This record gives sequence, structure tokens and C-alpha cells, in this order.
Amino acid sequence: MTKAKPIKCVTALLFFFFLACGEERKIDRLFDRAEALMYTCPDSAYSLLDSVRGKEFASDADRARFSLLYTQAQTKVHDGNKSEERIRFASDYYDRYGTVREKCLSSFYLGFVQADKHRYKQAMYSYMKAESYLPELDDDYLKGLLYGRMG
Repeated sequence: MTKAKPIKCVTALLFFFFLACGEERKIDRLFDRAEALMYTCPDSAYSLLDSVRGKEFASDADRARFSLLYTQAQTKVHDGNKSEERIRFASDYYDRYGTVREKCLSSFYLGFVQADKHRYKQAMYSYMKAESYLPELDDDYLKGLLYGRMG
């Protein structure tokens, strides 16, 4: 009987581990799907992301990815209710751990939100920060977005 108890504990731990991994993969699939829809069907990407808004994410990486994608979707569907706090979290996170593209996008969308809130000096700073990443990227679409906003 005493040998069965550790086996049950290990089995339970493995069950919860795989359950948690399954949930992580589920959120990653949702983010991947939203990202794939972002340029062609931004309203669908927005709806998909809105379905998990307010959820507690398993990691800061998930929260940052959600924050960037959600702000991007809000911008594309012209939702004027964008949160500077949300995109600032993504920008701060990606400044430390992100790829060049993530740093550029999060700085750009931070500037976008700041400009919408009539904080033009801060917006220009964020845009210039995003611009500093452009030489490492080969993305004419992103360049056009950025320079169009810098005006």
C-alpha cells in the first residue's frame, strides 16, 4: 500500500503537467491563428483575441504576445479603447527578451497608442525607437506604417 502512494502522486503530477502543457499549446495556437488573420481579417483576429482578454496568462511571454497582438488588432479595427499600459508591458518585455521584429512592432504600437492619446512627444520617441530597428529588418510594409505615422 505504501508503494502505491508515490506512484499515485507521480501519476497525478504527470497528469497536471500534461494538462498544463496542453493549455499552453492551446494559447499558442490561438495566438498563431490571430497573427495569421491579422492582415487579411483583422476583425476575426480581434474577436479571437478578445475571447481571452482578461485571462491570466501562464507566463510574461504569453502576456506580452497577447498585449502586442491585441493592440495591433484594436488598431486595425479602429477600436479607440487601446490601453497604453497593456502595450507598454509588451514593449518593456520585448526590449529585454524579444526579437528585433517584436521590439520594433511593440515600440511602433506604443507610439501609435501614445499619439492617439495626444502624447505626441512620447509617441515620436517610441516611433524613433522603432525606426532604430528597421535596418535589421527587411519589411517594407512595417517601414511604410512607421513612416506614415511619423509623417
